[in-house]
Parts: sequence; C-alpha cells; structure tokens
Amino acid sequence: MTSLAFDTHKAVKSLCDVGFDLKQAETLVDQINTAYNDTVATKADIATLPSREEFQAVKEDLQGVIRTMATKDELREVKEELLATMATKDELREVKEEIQATKDELRGVKEELLATMATKDELREVKEEIQATMATKDELEKLELRIKAEITMQSAKYQRLLFAFAAIVVGLTKFLDFLIG
Repeated sequence: MTSLAFDTHKAVKSLCDVGFDLKQAETLVDQINTAYNDTVATKADIATLPSREEFQAVKEDLQGVIRTMATKDELREVKEELLATMATKDELREVKEEIQATKDELRGVKEELLATMATKDELREVKEEIQATMATKDELEKLELRIKAEITMQSAKYQRLLFAFAAIVVGLTKFLDFLIG
C-alpha cells in the first residue's frame, strides 16, 4: 500500500502551537498518520477490487441461492409433517407388546411341535415293532433308512423354524430398539 501525502511536520507544529509538548505532538501525529495510511484506500487498492461484472455475477449467484432457501414457514411445515408421521412412544410400546405376544405364540408353536415330534426312543420302538412284523431283513433296512431320513428332515425343519423364529425376534427387537432408541 502506498502512503498518502500528509505533512507531519506541519501537524506537529500546529499541535505545539496549541499547547502540546513536542513529544506528545509527535506521538499523536505518528498515530494519526499510521491510522490514516492503514485505512485509506489507494488507487492500487481499488485496482484489486472485483469489476462491476464480477460483482454483479456474485450478487446474482447469491440471489439465486437466497431464492432456493426454505422460508421459516416452509421449515415449520416440514417439521409438522415429520412430527405427524413419527410414532409416539406409546405406539412403539404397543408394537413391542405385539412382538412379544408373537414371540410367545411362536414359543407355543415350538412346544407343540416338540410335543408332537417323535423322540429317538419312540422311533426305535417303532422300528422294533416293524422289525417284528416285517418278513425280511432287506425290508427292515429300507424302513430304517426311511425313518432316519424322516428324523433328519424333521430335525432340519425344526432347526429352520427355530432359526427363523430367532431371526424374527432379533430383527424385531433391533427394530424396536432403533425406533425407541
């Protein structure tokens, strides 16, 4: 920045003429000169400013941004819509209770399945009865293979049901925790 012309000697002399001592006058003039030169824009400073076209382009960009911004009323409407669609804690508790009831029902189904499934001992007894009534060893071996296959199928079905039940319970619990959370 270029300094502007300021006659510091004349200013010091004028201050001394009205009652300042030399040290006070020089200090005051030095401060005024520094402040003046630090705050007054020079031609070089003005040359670095954006052109009218650049300023107008920035102004238009800002006006475009302002036009796209939501108003307070629009934000209130969005807030009200969000609040209207959000579930209350009571609603979430009801859903949780329904899930718990479903879990209890599934436990009951599981217990019924377990009660109706044949145990290995029961299947052995059936096998023995069949062996007693069957005529050939080949027929008994075929029957034994079918029984083992049935046990495997029933066991697989039970495991799939149990895993599905567990996945549902875990999923619903995490969902509720997320919603309530």
